Amino acid sequence: LRRCYEFRLVLEPAAARLAAERRSDDQLSSLHDALEIMRDATARNRHREDADFQFHHAIAEASGNTYFSTALDALKSHIAVGMQFHGRSLKLTAGGLDHVYGEHRSIYQAIADHDGETAETLMRKHLEGSRDRLFDG
Repeated sequence: LRRCYEFRLVLEPAAARLAAERRSDDQLSSLHDALEIMRDATARNRHREDADFQFHHAIAEASGNTYFSTALDALKSHIAVGMQFHGRSLKLTAGGLDHVYGEHRSIYQAIADHDGETAETLMRKHLEGSRDRLFDG
């Protein structure tokens, strides 16, 4: 599972940068749809692993590099396990779900604003934080 995170740390920040530079309005809409599901779940104190994966996958697709989305598809079962454990830990931490929703919202906004550098940085911080919360905290 840790290796999966390390792979994602190489792949997903680059995908976020490219998504900000290349995304279409339809792709941004797909990303927004996943974000809205996560917002609703957060308001209900739930973590929706399916929407979380959908969000990350939509970024990979919006990057325009099919390798990114194919790689996420290949890792889907490993990513799902990590997201399930991470979601449980977030619900036990005061404000944890809100914090992670905010990270996703910020990534979305950077992509919407065509700000590749910020999208890349925010994605890296998000994944590092997720990894660290899961394995170190």
